[in-house]
This record gives sequence, structure tokens and C-alpha cells, in this order.
Amino acid sequence: ICLKLTPINRKGILFWFKVNAANYAATLMGVLMFYWFTTEIITYFRVEQSQIEELAHSFKLGLLLPIGLGLSFALKQVIFAINFNKEYIIITFVSTILCLGSIAFFLPTYGIHSVFICIFFSEIFIALSYLWVLFQKRVFS
Repeated sequence: ICLKLTPINRKGILFWFKVNAANYAATLMGVLMFYWFTTEIITYFRVEQSQIEELAHSFKLGLLLPIGLGLSFALKQVIFAINFNKEYIIITFVSTILCLGSIAFFLPTYGIHSVFICIFFSEIFIALSYLWVLFQKRVFS
């Protein structure tokens, strides 16, 4: 995909969009399947009945991660294809610091659930930052 994007052209961006839209749709379908069959998946691992509800809640929160990662990974392809390495490093550094700080702040109070939520919002922040850079550099105009 990165080779089709270099140099940036409308045809390459359209190909990138089609491939990543199909990948994202498949990811969402997989997440929905896991969401609907959460109890069955957890009971497969012979978990005690008293723990199923708590684990199901954690499992469902964990399903947010592929949604955020799918967005940021797709946009990362464009960032690397057009050699915006400096912007990538800045965005990654800032998001890592924010994510680690928010995890350290929320973990003692909210436990493992806060980790899932912080990572999800970190990935959304990364995706929005990539979009901002790409629109600022007129890649998606």
C-alpha cells in the first residue's frame, strides 16, 4: 500500500482507502462477533461462574482497542508513505506520555478498565493527530 501511495496521488489514496475500509469493516465484524459471544468465549476457558460477569465486562472494554488501533494503523501507513517521520515521532511521544500519565492517574481508582479506556482514547488521539497533519499538509485535499 505504501508503494502505491508514493508519490501521493489520488489513485493511490483511493486504493489505500478501499483496502483499509475493507480491513476496518472486517475488524468491526470480528469485534461485533466477539461482543455478541462474550459469555460463550469466557466459559470456554472454564471460568468460575462467579467471575463471568466481571470478566465479560473487561473483555467487552478490551474490544474497544481494535477499533482505535484500526484507525491509527491505517493512517500511519499514509504518514510513513509520505515520509512524515518527524510528525510521527512527535505524535507518538506525546500520546505515549499522555497515555502513561492517564493510566498512572486512573489505575489505582478504576483498575484494569481504566487501562483499556486510556489506550483506546490514546489511539483515537493518535488517529486525529495523523488526520490533522495530513489535512495541514494537504494530503487529503
